[in-house]
Amino acid sequence: MTVKTVILRALSLCAIASVSTGCFASSSAHEALDRRVVIMEAAERQRRPQLETQERRVNALIENLERVRNQLGSVADMANRMEGFDRDIRALRGAVEEMRQTLGDVGDNRTQLSQVLSRIEERVLMLERRTGLAPAVDPASIPADNAALIADANRSLQSNDLVRLRALATALLSRAPQDPLADDARMLLGQASMREQRWATAIQEFRRLVADYPQGDRVPDALAEMAEGFVRLGWCTEAQRSLRLIVDRYASSPRAAAARTRLDEVRRLPRSACSQ
Repeated sequence: MTVKTVILRALSLCAIASVSTGCFASSSAHEALDRRVVIMEAAERQRRPQLETQERRVNALIENLERVRNQLGSVADMANRMEGFDRDIRALRGAVEEMRQTLGDVGDNRTQLSQVLSRIEERVLMLERRTGLAPAVDPASIPADNAALIADANRSLQSNDLVRLRALATALLSRAPQDPLADDARMLLGQASMREQRWATAIQEFRRLVADYPQGDRVPDALAEMAEGFVRLGWCTEAQRSLRLIVDRYASSPRAAAARTRLDEVRRLPRSACSQ
């Protein structure tokens, strides 16, 4: 309830009880009521700027969303992301409205208000990251050691945290493109796209690995993953070509035996599974 409601209710109760208790004649009752009103008003004033700040951030996010939608037009992949933004923003607006209602009685709902504010901060940060207003990953959390970075990226792949994986792999490729682990970073980017079933994007990443690091030990792995991407696209001829490269050029690789088996499987695929 609002501060005004608290005062009116207290005065009404006091008036009802005045005959038997002498409520209006009790200065201590007035002082206690005044103190409670002052405390509640101060707490309410203190928290209202937080609400206003969150509302401004929500409005800014909505404006950014509209700009992104106008720029991207009808691109299917981004349209799905925009729908997700819409859902998140609607939920965020609901949380803001919940906080607005909670502000009515700050004395009894202080814990609830704190929880609402925390949820809003988390959702706003998530939306800022997804719309590019904030870094997807805190730069301070990216390991300075490249081996530790790759280990972290592999853990991110296992936990399906593809946002962090991409931030880590991109950081290594940016600061040390000739590092012996750079091909691992490129491999992880391709694997992340495979997880998302973005076959064409994954193939491009694997091709870049083969082109940029032809002497690297991840080339057979990249060719095998590339072949799977081609199969998913129905490009059976390209898939066979990638598998034959492993068999012919990397016969000593641990991937060679599996590549022979997979090559036979792809050759036996029905025509309906292959467009090329």
